[in-house]
Amino acid sequence: LSNQIVKNPTLPIFQLDYFTAVEKEQLLNDFNKTEVFYPTNKTIVDLFEENVKRNADNIAVVFESNSFTYKDIDEKSDQLAEYFIRKYNIKSEDLIAFKLNRT
Repeated sequence: LSNQIVKNPTLPIFQLDYFTAVEKEQLLNDFNKTEVFYPTNKTIVDLFEENVKRNADNIAVVFESNSFTYKDIDEKSDQLAEYFIRKYNIKSEDLIAFKLNRT
């Protein structure tokens, strides 16, 4: 920024460019490359289960003072699925919607 001020002393500060061209390219393009391709023959459940096998004891989620491993989440989701199967007679391929409070 100081180099830009010296080179352009009459420009207002908000018009000064304090990133180099390389830095700007990195910030706007390189760091922003978040597109990911997933196999089309697998569901998100398949991908999650594969991840559980590879990373069972790794922390997957941290919320406040609680942390959950991939194995924890897998076990809890299995429990929830079993509950819905028993309580509501859910079958394979049934679609289920959830409405939850934002907490």
